[in-house]
Amino acid sequence: MLFIEDFLHALRNATLIFILIFITGCVSTKSEDKLGQEEQATSESVVSNRYEITLRTSTTNSKLPILDGPVIQTGQDAYNGPISRRPDFVESKPVKAPIEVPVHVESIPSGGDAKPWNIRLKAGSDLAVIDGVLVYLSQPAKAIDSKGGKCKPAPIDERTIFAPLKTAHTNAIAPMRPLRIFIDPGHGGDDPGAHSKNATLIESKLVLDISKRLAKHLSNAGFEVALSRSDSSTNLRLDERTTKAARWKADVFLSIHINASTGSGAHGLETYVLPAKEQPSTAASNSSATFVNTTEQLPGNTNNVRNMQLGFAIQRRLLKTTGFDDRGLRRARFAVLREASMPAALVECGFISSKKDQKLIETPNGRERIALGIYQGLCDYAYGTMSPGLPPHPVKENTK
Repeated sequence: MLFIEDFLHALRNATLIFILIFITGCVSTKSEDKLGQEEQATSESVVSNRYEITLRTSTTNSKLPILDGPVIQTGQDAYNGPISRRPDFVESKPVKAPIEVPVHVESIPSGGDAKPWNIRLKAGSDLAVIDGVLVYLSQPAKAIDSKGGKCKPAPIDERTIFAPLKTAHTNAIAPMRPLRIFIDPGHGGDDPGAHSKNATLIESKLVLDISKRLAKHLSNAGFEVALSRSDSSTNLRLDERTTKAARWKADVFLSIHINASTGSGAHGLETYVLPAKEQPSTAASNSSATFVNTTEQLPGNTNNVRNMQLGFAIQRRLLKTTGFDDRGLRRARFAVLREASMPAALVECGFISSKKDQKLIETPNGRERIALGIYQGLCDYAYGTMSPGLPPHPVKENTK
């Protein structure tokens, strides 16, 4: 009898243990299932968030395409290079310099052989010639008499083009310290930029050589100089270039490129600065085209006056040292110009696709002439000596 009672007691205990194990297992399984569902939900949330971010980024990028330099000839598809060489970003305006209505603007005497500014405008034309340099206007000039014999620039151009030049010679930019020049040789690394038809001339290598020559001249003249890259292996994003310049506290940002076209007919020199707020880009397929929301005040627009002085000074001197044909001082919302927190310009040192321009670009002496012209323009800008007729600053050799 005792044996049977012990057996039943043991059986009850075993049953209770089994029931407890079963219940615990169920709870554990449900907990694991719930944890797995939470992990899955978290994973799906992350993926969803990334997707939303991607969509937002994509939408933003569609409004702000990356334009980093060269603009090709009308109707041409580029054989190499960045997005800015796509045909929807090409220029289509013929370059026809106005030859009527000379306007003489007296400048403030600054010593030496300074002369009045000679400005040529034509009613209805958005091109002007200022001291022999072709300059694209934001708006066409307007006639102020019935015959169109006299005309004047639009108010926006008077403020952002003519007034800056007429007063640019009065003072040095930084009289008490060396000016800090940040030079950005375009492309680099796995982005070689444009190349000649036989691929013997590579844009990224040529502009690096020009930049180093320029840096040497500037350093010898007492400027502080930094380069965004010092070799052909470095590959920087566009925003990294302007960020480096800002961190270095640069006074000037200068991006150096060489232009390209699938044809061999396009040739000559171009310099770009940022358009004023709400004004069109002159690098577009038509004058009303815009690549960004032009109602927005871009970081680079805080330096509109200095941008104009800088770009004009470089274009004018570079034309003289190289003998390149003048394709004009233009405006475009290229990424490095948009985001530069200091005065900035982008120079297109001829066309790598042009046999005419190649004769200069391919030789060390030719690239030295390009560097010399940019150097002289930077000196005019820095020292406040932009009045017509003043001689260029001499090159100083390093005697150490």
